[in-house]
Amino acid sequence: MYRLLSALLVVLSITGFIHVTAQKLDPVTFNIETTELNDSIAQGLYHGHSNIRKNIFRLILEGKNEEARARIEKYGESKGKRRRRRGSGSNAYQDYYKSVFLIYNNRLDEAWQTMQKAMENGIPFETFMAGPRSMLQNIYHYPRFRDALRGRQLIHGPMVGAVTSSGANFWARTWREIAFKVMLSDSKEFSNPVYSRISRTNSDFDFTGTSGVNGLKPDTRYYYKLVLDGEIREEVYTFKTYPEEKEASAFRIAFGGCSNLNKNPDNERMWSVIRNTSPLAFVQLGDNTYIDDPTGYEYQRSSFYRRHSNPHYRELMSATSNYAIYDDHDFSLNDCVSSPDPDLPEWKVKVLKIFKENFPAPYYGNGKKNGGAYTHFSIGEVDFFILDCRYFRDNPLTAEAPSMLGQEQKQWFFDLLKNSTAKFKVVFTSVPVAPDVSGKELSCDSWDGFPGERDEIFTFIKSNQIEGVIFAAGDRHRADARMIQNDGLYDIPEFLNSRLTNSKGYMLVEEAEGSRYLFGYNELPHFGLLDFDTQKDDPEVSYTIININNEKKGKVTIRLSDLEFKP
Repeated sequence: MYRLLSALLVVLSITGFIHVTAQKLDPVTFNIETTELNDSIAQGLYHGHSNIRKNIFRLILEGKNEEARARIEKYGESKGKRRRRRGSGSNAYQDYYKSVFLIYNNRLDEAWQTMQKAMENGIPFETFMAGPRSMLQNIYHYPRFRDALRGRQLIHGPMVGAVTSSGANFWARTWREIAFKVMLSDSKEFSNPVYSRISRTNSDFDFTGTSGVNGLKPDTRYYYKLVLDGEIREEVYTFKTYPEEKEASAFRIAFGGCSNLNKNPDNERMWSVIRNTSPLAFVQLGDNTYIDDPTGYEYQRSSFYRRHSNPHYRELMSATSNYAIYDDHDFSLNDCVSSPDPDLPEWKVKVLKIFKENFPAPYYGNGKKNGGAYTHFSIGEVDFFILDCRYFRDNPLTAEAPSMLGQEQKQWFFDLLKNSTAKFKVVFTSVPVAPDVSGKELSCDSWDGFPGERDEIFTFIKSNQIEGVIFAAGDRHRADARMIQNDGLYDIPEFLNSRLTNSKGYMLVEEAEGSRYLFGYNELPHFGLLDFDTQKDDPEVSYTIININNEKKGKVTIRLSDLEFKP
């Protein structure tokens, strides 16, 4: 009852409504496409719905041209003020939206001129090649567009993912369906090259495809080139295979969450800062593009197109094994819920499909079609578990024993965790695990809304004597390190890092019942580094916060002996 009333107060504080009842909310049947919501409790939990009403893509598709034009101009005014304060140039994103509007309305000469402005100010041509094709098809036969298109096949990628000690997958998006593979060598001169399997980009998957290779050497730097339709491209990329599984090694990964590309284009340089730290892997913890429109599929795809077209991001993704999970803003709306049913609400099935089209994970949701996006991977003597905290999420206001993970994902997690022989077990979660650290009163969006399931995880670790567990989390637009305290269990580190490109930082939470605060940072965008060394007599991991200016803003080292049960 206390949890229900607490969450209700949150809704009231957000919306200003007083005539609310928690029983009215039904996230399974809630129609996100309606202009107005039926009750104020839903309006509170889905207060990001205002973003949908402002969505330029929706206005264009609905033929609301005057509203679309006004929204584009308003977008330009607000972004222009911000950019002028920072001393930057004109608003390329405004020109992008203008171009989409003009193309959809078949005003192609004006559209081409506006596209030129957008490209001069940093929007790559590939962004327009990608689409959304349903909205930009009018320009595809325009003579000047066809001239610019000549000789171009690659739209996005390559992106490297699912790296192991002996293999890797390579992802790409192309203009049309074509065969592709990758040529690799451990020599810059490409002597004795090997080739990945021939794959084909598929229009059913938004013209993306993944080509895999096995038989590589562990802990080895490889150089590679794309082979599109039998033609070897000149661009040379590089990545490194992982150390042998279950063998002692030293390596680094990077992680973080919250990377709004709509408001902070100047912060996209963050991807190059991460790349220059040479991590073996990079984990994105959600709120990757701030879509905030679960049924606006064209806008969802467009958000990924713009991010994947960014040269800083492309450089990082081509060189670093990439893993990703969504959170509320790129799954649905702010602080959203879902349902334990894998097929309901219907919009989440399409959201999952679009997400999977854009990232080359080892697998998603235990290999099931609508099984969510959870996955795991291993490097040396460290196992990594990436939880899906949205797809199966109960409504914490109404469920008797709410679950964030759903039973199938939870069993998958428990089975892997129990059977892991790794020195360290790192659990990535898109929202904080530690109690009372959200920085907002009475929040039910983090694991605070699911205290029973959180206790179940701690009890499972305790009863099975699982050592070396670490949590890494996102969501809160800040970074910190703390030790979660639990009776009968060693203190478990939680490393929070969640302001990759966002301009807005949230307050630090130094006092929270149930954990011991170590340090924090919220002044500038940042990411986290995890440096593992299992070659030492007492294996250790160091967590370091790095800001967008490549400045270290906090570091802590945890030894395996700190994460063991004491007699």
